Amino acid sequence: MLGVMPPTHVGRAVLRLLLLLLACGLVAACAKPEAPRVTARAARVTATGPKGIDLTLELDVHNPNAFPLLVQSVEGTLEVAEGAELGRGVAQPKTSIPAKGSSAITSQLSIPWSNLAALAPFALSPEPVPYTFRGRAAVGGERLNVDVPFSLSGQLSREQLLSIGLGGLSIPGAPHP
Repeated sequence: MLGVMPPTHVGRAVLRLLLLLLACGLVAACAKPEAPRVTARAARVTATGPKGIDLTLELDVHNPNAFPLLVQSVEGTLEVAEGAELGRGVAQPKTSIPAKGSSAITSQLSIPWSNLAALAPFALSPEPVPYTFRGRAAVGGERLNVDVPFSLSGQLSREQLLSIGLGGLSIPGAPHP
């Protein structure tokens, strides 16, 4: 008959070490994920027209976690002046960010005009029109994402304003050529 031998001092130490390692592994596996960081690099207007504007956004996304993440979507609002909204756009890059790594993300957004009248005060100015894109990137996995905010600024040139059709805008009190 085989019996269980009583644990020795060395056997107990090995058992304690194994239990400690198992507990550390469980604590590490249950560690709270860290939020990814999104750094806005550039915004470029690639097209303008009477229906809307095409904007290319370049973002750097850093993943501090020990597992990969996915940039599900990039969305936001294009504004001029003191926050006057011109339109909203969404892109779905579906780009993977490696564990403990970073990736550059480029997103193309088509933004239909929702308030073209906000550009009317700039129609006769020869100066570029400053804009801000206030956005957020949804980063995470298939079921759980976190929205990480960012903003980018740029300028609409006189030529871009003319391609929108603002050259023919009728502005009360403005001289007509």
